[in-house]
Amino acid sequence: MFKIKIFLLGLIGCFWAAHSALDLSDAGTQRFARNLVAKYVEVSWLLDPRVNATLQGEKGVPGNSWSVQITSETEGTGRHCIEFERTVCSALCLHVFNQGGDAAYKWFVQKQKAHPLTRENFDKISKLVQAVVSKYGLDLIETNLILGDLGKTPKARELAAPYGVTEGDHDIFLAKCLDVCPDIFPTYVKLPPEQKAIIQKYAGLIHFGHLWHVEGTATKMLTHLKKTGVMQDSSDFDFEYVTHICDIAAVLAHVSQAGSLILTDDAFETMEEAMETVRALVSMTPNEALQSYLDSRAKRIGIGHIQDIPTRNVLARLAAMMRLRVRNDTLGKELLTAWETMSNKEKVLQALDPLSADTTPTPTYAPAVLENMRKALSSEMTSQETMNAAIGTALPWMVGVIETYKKEKGTTYPDGLTLNFNPIGGIVRDTPHALDRNPAFEINPKSGEVTLKA
Repeated sequence: MFKIKIFLLGLIGCFWAAHSALDLSDAGTQRFARNLVAKYVEVSWLLDPRVNATLQGEKGVPGNSWSVQITSETEGTGRHCIEFERTVCSALCLHVFNQGGDAAYKWFVQKQKAHPLTRENFDKISKLVQAVVSKYGLDLIETNLILGDLGKTPKARELAAPYGVTEGDHDIFLAKCLDVCPDIFPTYVKLPPEQKAIIQKYAGLIHFGHLWHVEGTATKMLTHLKKTGVMQDSSDFDFEYVTHICDIAAVLAHVSQAGSLILTDDAFETMEEAMETVRALVSMTPNEALQSYLDSRAKRIGIGHIQDIPTRNVLARLAAMMRLRVRNDTLGKELLTAWETMSNKEKVLQALDPLSADTTPTPTYAPAVLENMRKALSSEMTSQETMNAAIGTALPWMVGVIETYKKEKGTTYPDGLTLNFNPIGGIVRDTPHALDRNPAFEINPKSGEVTLKA
């Protein structure tokens, strides 16, 4: 009966996809945004001005901003709501992939200047999405997307607080909510039992963004997924992978709502490499699987020849954290030059060894600090100089924060606290020399947020 219900839901999703072509004009996507708000009450939670937005990349206020138009009507003054834009765009990208074809492809890549997603890879994604939609239904994947970032909203946190869920990382927050208080989400409550079971099955198994950017260790990122046995069927994770693809495609929707800025060809290639790491868990240990991914990232930028494996692994991890995805040996040379000029390498090697047995919670938004600093400095420095600044200043500073937490956890800070570098990412985006001028920091013992001392 379970399989029959899922099959019928998939048929319904395919029927609607086949009979309702998307209107991808500005007016059409605005209607899509409004319809999403009407369909899922939680989407409106992302319009709250107190939402804790991810501070990655440019601030950006698109001229056709969905949130500005909606809030100007409801509040009189328009507000640009970053996470609202991202969530709406992630759902829109799901529909675009599911529709496929010429118009969908042209819309998706229209703003991609360097290494745009090829039609071959767009069709590959489209085929995967269509297969997953046929199995689970469009609405269930859409629901999974919308639940994803609700941990950034004050509304969700207020509802979860009575149940003792206070985790700072929004992905871990959602997994805990789905474990102890899933009914705080009205959309989840409305799901039939078989669809709730699917959402629950994949909740908290892996943070794909952490893996893609190698933000943590294999032990911390992959062990839980390996133990669950989910990957015994290599296609079993496709539901969650499609969710991740759509989520990542929308990361820069607050900058432009015309297609996807971030899901270029090199980005998709590295996502596929990360996904192969997940699939490899069927026959490999977490460390073996991650080593394969690190090797791929090292070769991509021309540093695969480095014989010192611990050093090569840390450099490959840094390359992933800084989004060095294009196949270009110059990127590897710049990274290696910056590394060679950095002092105290042993401390960094120990702190960032991706194959260590460290089980400290994976810090969040560390890549945003490195990437935002480089972008902010690019107007006044060469590419090599921005790399030197990120590796020579921001990296040792973050390692110092991590070391401080590890020394004082259990006393000053609770065990299991997730360090959150998002506020620092915002600071260096706006003031790239901030860590030089004022390196003193403090860690919020409740939220894990890292900030600079006043």
